[in-house]
Amino acid sequence: MKNTFHNADEAYEALLDEVIINGIEFDGTQAIFNCGFYITNPEDNHITNKQRNWSLEYAEAEWQWYLSGDPSIDKLGELYGKIPPIWERMANSDREVNSNYGYQWKRKAQIDYVCAKLKTILIHVTQQLVYTTAKNMINTRKTHLVLMQFSLLL
Repeated sequence: MKNTFHNADEAYEALLDEVIINGIEFDGTQAIFNCGFYITNPEDNHITNKQRNWSLEYAEAEWQWYLSGDPSIDKLGELYGKIPPIWERMANSDREVNSNYGYQWKRKAQIDYVCAKLKTILIHVTQQLVYTTAKNMINTRKTHLVLMQFSLLL
């Protein structure tokens, strides 16, 4: 299966074909699992397939719902003006969907954990760069003074 696409629309079309051809029955629908892919132009993120009926307004509301970390489908309804039927079906008796991305990100501070890890890696890489640069300067026996300042915005 192809795993690199130019934009969201190309990815959607290819993955739709994959689901139709190789998808397995799962909870009343066809699905594929463990599917990772790259989009080389992620800012080109509109899906134009007419059957998909993609809506920028809905996509923005769902994104805001995820960012809120609130698992309640009522929050999505507040943001979008209505609750799409798929979320009604997926919600538990408390009207919550604990598999929504925002809930998962907020649970156990996963975003904070990932950001802290990335900062640690960035600091380590920067320190290695400074060390290597200084070592190379000493090894080339430069006689003039070089002032190096590295700013790290975290």
